Amino acid sequence: MTSSITIARILEEVWGIRFKPKTSVVVSINRPTGFIVAERRIKTDREGPWLVYWVKKTGISTKRLLKQIRTATGGDVSFMGLKDAQAVAYQYILVSNPERYPRLIQGEDFKAWLVGRRAKSPRLGSHLWNNFRITVNVIEGEVREFCEAFDNLIVPGFYGPQRFGIERPNTHIIGLLAGLPSPGLLFKEYFFTYPFQIEYREGYETSGIGSVQRETDPYAITRHVPYSIARDALQSYIWNRMLSAVYKEPGEPPLYEKRTRALCPGEGRAWIARLPSRKLLNSRGEWAGLARRVVRDEGLPWTLLPKDAPMRPVAVEACRASCRPAGNKAIVWITLPRGIYATMAVRTAGYVSWIN
Repeated sequence: MTSSITIARILEEVWGIRFKPKTSVVVSINRPTGFIVAERRIKTDREGPWLVYWVKKTGISTKRLLKQIRTATGGDVSFMGLKDAQAVAYQYILVSNPERYPRLIQGEDFKAWLVGRRAKSPRLGSHLWNNFRITVNVIEGEVREFCEAFDNLIVPGFYGPQRFGIERPNTHIIGLLAGLPSPGLLFKEYFFTYPFQIEYREGYETSGIGSVQRETDPYAITRHVPYSIARDALQSYIWNRMLSAVYKEPGEPPLYEKRTRALCPGEGRAWIARLPSRKLLNSRGEWAGLARRVVRDEGLPWTLLPKDAPMRPVAVEACRASCRPAGNKAIVWITLPRGIYATMAVRTAGYVSWIN
C-alpha cells in the first residue's frame, strides 16, 4: 500500500524541485482535454498588412501549426507566445504578405478563423498573460483541501527542465547536458529511468541520443544542439537551483532583487530578479552571490552564459484563481502573467503525477 507522502516524495525527486507545496494532495492532469489555455484578447484594426487569425488547436505544437497556416495562406507567420502541444490552446496567429485570404483554415487538430487585421504585428511575448482552465484528478488526499490551496496563491517562477522533469527526453535537458563538461553526467542522464516518465523523442532529441549510442565520443551530441538551446538550458538549470536553495515553502520568496506589480489583471504582486549571466556573476549583492555559489558548487561552465540577461519573476501572485470540487476532480480557473506556468500553480497547491 502506497501512502500520499511516499508518492509525494517520489514526485518531488522526479521534478527535481526542492519546493514543498501547500498540501500533500497528489493529482494528475488528463491531457490534452483537461488543460485549456487561452491568450488574452487583442484589438484588431479595419485595415493593415497583417491578417489576424484566432486559432483553436488540440494536441499540436505551435510550430507545427505555423507551418500549416503558412501553407494555407502563402504568407509569413508570426505569433505572440508558444502554447503547450498537449493542451487545448487558443491563440492568435498573424500573417503578412499573404497570397491567399481564407476565412477559415481547418486541419485535423486545429481551426483558424480570420477575425480582422492589424497595422503591425505584436512581438513575441507581448501577450502579457494567459487564462487557464485545468481539470485535475485527485489521486491521494481530499479534493476540498486541494481547492482551498488556491486562496491567495503565490506561484514560484521555476521553468525549464525541472518543470517538465518526467517527460523525457527534453530539448532543454539535452542542451544542458551538451554544455556540461561531464561525460559521466551525460550518460547517467540519458539512460536513467524516472518513475512515471513519458517517452517522447523527436528533433534534436532523436539525433542527439542516436549520436551518443553510436559513437564513443561523449560530446558528439553537441554537434546536434544549437548554442541557444544549450545557453537557455544552462540559464534555467542555474535559476532553478537558485530558487530551490532559498525558496522552500509557499508564500513570499525570501530572496529577490525587486518587487513590482504582476503583468496581468488585478493588483497581484511580483518578485523579480536577474536571470543568470556573466554580468550577474560579476555583480555584488545576495542574488549575485547565490548565483556564484551554484555555479561553483556544481562546476558549471559559466562562460556558456550570455553576457547579460533580463529579469524574470522569482514568484508571482496569481492574478485570478479559483477552484471548484467536482466529485474526485477539481476544476481550476487561473490567470497568470507570461513566463509563469499553470503547471507550477498546480504544483504549488499539491504534488503532480503526469499519469493520464
